[in-house]
Amino acid sequence: MTAPAPSALKRVGFSLGALLVSVTLFSILLPLVPGQLGRLGPFPFTFLATLVFALPVWCLYLPFVLTLKDAEGRRRWIILVTGTLIGPVAMGLWAAALLLNTLGLQRIVYEAGDLRPIGALMGFAFFVGCLTSAFYVLALRRMLRRPR
Repeated sequence: MTAPAPSALKRVGFSLGALLVSVTLFSILLPLVPGQLGRLGPFPFTFLATLVFALPVWCLYLPFVLTLKDAEGRRRWIILVTGTLIGPVAMGLWAAALLLNTLGLQRIVYEAGDLRPIGALMGFAFFVGCLTSAFYVLALRRMLRRPR
């Protein structure tokens, strides 16, 4: 027998907790990456920089948190897929809008080398989003299976 779905406030708390755990894990694991990416800065800088990018995307994801009350059946996959993809899509659109605004369309087409950091940013967002949505689904499923 499953417990009733957690309240909206609890689901938002689970989601925020999952975000903070995944940002912390990302900030710990990033220096282990060889090459330039591992040298972005010490833990506090990496944590705060990741949080600055992750919090607005988390706000975009809140309608899914409020709408989907449990992680059973197809809803689990909806939560995982949207949680994983919303970050890279939002970061890509944001970076593209900034580039279009500051450089002009012709310069972007001719100087495609300027787009390489966007790929790294989208990869980071994919990793953090994947961790966040997985932790959120695990927290929801654990809460639903807990007897009251």
